[in-house]
Amino acid sequence: MFKKLVSIAALAALSSTSAFALTNPGFEDGTTNGWTVLPGTQLYAQTSMPFTLFDDADPAFTYSDTWSAAYGSYFGVLRPLSPPATSSVDPVADQMHYVLNFADTSQATVAGDKVAVRLLTADYAYTADGYDDTVSITFAGNYAGTYTYTYAASVFNTAGPDSGWLEMTFGSGVGEAPVGTTAFIVNVTNYYDAFGTNTPIVGLDFEAAPVPEPETYAMMLAGLGALGFMSRRRRANKA
Repeated sequence: MFKKLVSIAALAALSSTSAFALTNPGFEDGTTNGWTVLPGTQLYAQTSMPFTLFDDADPAFTYSDTWSAAYGSYFGVLRPLSPPATSSVDPVADQMHYVLNFADTSQATVAGDKVAVRLLTADYAYTADGYDDTVSITFAGNYAGTYTYTYAASVFNTAGPDSGWLEMTFGSGVGEAPVGTTAFIVNVTNYYDAFGTNTPIVGLDFEAAPVPEPETYAMMLAGLGALGFMSRRRRANKA
């Protein structure tokens, strides 16, 4: 019984810290340092983002909320650039691709790391299928899925204007993002027409997998050493 108790105590003493060696992957220093972005990309680090949506066709409608980080205190906000003008009265797609490279590409994601993405959009006029604003993330060349949300005031689409944080874990399982990632490619599709556009906003956040600190390994080894010493004494006493 004593042997089991010591083992459990040694394991319970484990503490954890960030295993990720990249620079500021979760924006926790309050900046976008550590991320290399293409020219024209607007990426910000924020602790919160309040917003209110209005509908010109329905003055009584408002939708307000505040984004906070999925992990830690800060998160990234990607604001796509306004699309080029169009004379089309039918919806047209503005395809945007933002490459967000980690600054230190000698390091990469490992199993247990997590990334979260969030989409805020306000397509009030387009109620037909196929005209939803979308966001997808490509990890190191591996397609990782598309998350689509839209809001149509005329039909009160149940998806709502805000997707909430959508989390993916890095690993080798089905539906997991691939380990070894050194860059995120964020793909945004915005539908609009000659009457105007509501450019979507994308949230990004990252959390590294926790690993035991070096001193906790020392505690485990000390506990195992104590067990070995007691075992030898027990055998010597029997002898």
